[in-house]
Amino acid sequence: MGRIWFRQLAQIAGLIALAGTDVEGKAGRRPVDVVLYVEGFAPGPIDLGARQIVNGMYGRLGITLAWHDAPKSDVKPAGAVSIQIRFVSGNPKAASQNALAYALPYADGINAITVMYERIRRIADGKTIFERSLLAHVLAHEIGHVLEGTTLHSESGVMKAQWTGWDYGAMVGGPLDFTREDAAMILRGLAAWKLSAAPANLANKSGSAR
Repeated sequence: MGRIWFRQLAQIAGLIALAGTDVEGKAGRRPVDVVLYVEGFAPGPIDLGARQIVNGMYGRLGITLAWHDAPKSDVKPAGAVSIQIRFVSGNPKAASQNALAYALPYADGINAITVMYERIRRIADGKTIFERSLLAHVLAHEIGHVLEGTTLHSESGVMKAQWTGWDYGAMVGGPLDFTREDAAMILRGLAAWKLSAAPANLANKSGSAR
């Protein structure tokens, strides 16, 4: 990444920091940018491990996540974006046949992500580390769609439409990256949400699927 790229990210991150709110109000603590309300869970070690990976992936963009194991409530700090994540069994009608999760950022005013965890388990085939990494990338991918405010996909990285066997192997060794374009779109979208302004491409309301 060149100096111009880092300068652009720093400028956008600065806008986010100005709009952010520290969840505990303590000096020196990073403001919480996104609050995730989770309904239903993967097995404990996998769930916790996946959350840590997602935190790291967004942390590299300067975005701080907070997780709450409860439905959406009043615990959201002012200025933070709220996203509801639901783990479901079966095959929801809104999901395509091969999707592992889908996001409906604009349904009834709720930023909602639905995860079909049994599909993830089938792909992982009992490989715990792979299952944890795959879940993390699925969550990071759908969170990205909500923050970007778009259903667009990239040719590589976290926001790729369909991961290959090579991608699966790579994510076990370490998290995939967001492309420059996706990182910039996520930061711009988050800044817009935090300033109570809809992202520029909010008109795309078709939903996304991973």
